[in-house]
Amino acid sequence: FGSTLVSTLSAAMMDYQMMQKDKNHKIRTLRQYLRENDVDPSVAVPAQKQVVQRLAQREKLEEKDVPALSLLSVALRSSLRFAIQRSHLVHHPMFRLWIGIDEALMQRVCMHAVHFVQLRQKDELFTAGNAAAAAYSLTDGELRYTQHPDSSAVDAEASTAVLPGKWLSEAALWSEWTHV
Repeated sequence: FGSTLVSTLSAAMMDYQMMQKDKNHKIRTLRQYLRENDVDPSVAVPAQKQVVQRLAQREKLEEKDVPALSLLSVALRSSLRFAIQRSHLVHHPMFRLWIGIDEALMQRVCMHAVHFVQLRQKDELFTAGNAAAAAYSLTDGELRYTQHPDSSAVDAEASTAVLPGKWLSEAALWSEWTHV
């Protein structure tokens, strides 16, 4: 038991050291890039701060981060993906109806057309004026939808909080849509 504990702790320490080394390398490389390109401090300092902040945050694992999932049969992987995505899809009346009518079809849809997008603070999900490629549902966290007078039918900048379970750009599901 003692040797197993020492081995486990040693492996955890090595993982931590490797992770810290990787973070430090990324920060050093960024600083070198900014210096070599003579980036103004008004841009370089916020860029460095954002990278340091983002490196400190733990991200939620995505499918691509779990190599063992590639060992699953296509049918089981499809079932797993649907089990994860279903609770988010049922918030939309159309998807809830389709799940009720043909769950197997929706499982195939999930396998080929539904994906999670993880955003960090100050990331943009989409930009006004661009064609919509997808509809989005907020599953967790906070999101602000901001419209500007130069790209939307608003007199002044308008910002709305989007809550988990709410959809954005759902018109892209059934029409050619341009983000506003």
